[in-house]
Amino acid sequence: LVRYTDAPMTWAQSVLGKSQIEEVVNSLESSLGNAGECGRWIVEPEERGKHLGRYLISGVYATARGPVGIMQAVIDTILPYIHSRRQFGKGIGTFELIQAKVADIYTHLEAARALGYHVAGRFDEGERSSRDAAACLLFASECAVKAALESIQIMGARGFMNDSPTSRLLRDAKLYGIGG
Repeated sequence: LVRYTDAPMTWAQSVLGKSQIEEVVNSLESSLGNAGECGRWIVEPEERGKHLGRYLISGVYATARGPVGIMQAVIDTILPYIHSRRQFGKGIGTFELIQAKVADIYTHLEAARALGYHVAGRFDEGERSSRDAAACLLFASECAVKAALESIQIMGARGFMNDSPTSRLLRDAKLYGIGG
């Protein structure tokens, strides 16, 4: 994992360069295709239909976990801030508007998480639906953008600065809607 702090408008963490995997143990149940036929399902149309759908649906669902993590990071970032930041002689966490914003973020986080568990459960039961996986990703990514925008509002000018965690979280959340 390589961390680039000076890369503007991108994910703060990116895997770059060559990678090599050695001595991997994999069960037959989690394999795409048969042993010794690596990649055959990609290039041969009759094999593609057998495995590609499972792969793509699970990939879309797996991608939906990213926005849920972003929303959790938003909560983890703003809670300490609203307890320490004071305005008008009181902590801003005591203001009803701030409490409502935090409640909305938390509600969206739990709804996206619950939808993700629901889709994963159906996937495990053999009900693989690309529509459900895509809906999970769409909902989670839209909620993550809203949560990140609210966190910037809560933190004010500090949240808007390029090096702030909330600014990075917004850029990361927006990427899920753009490239999912």
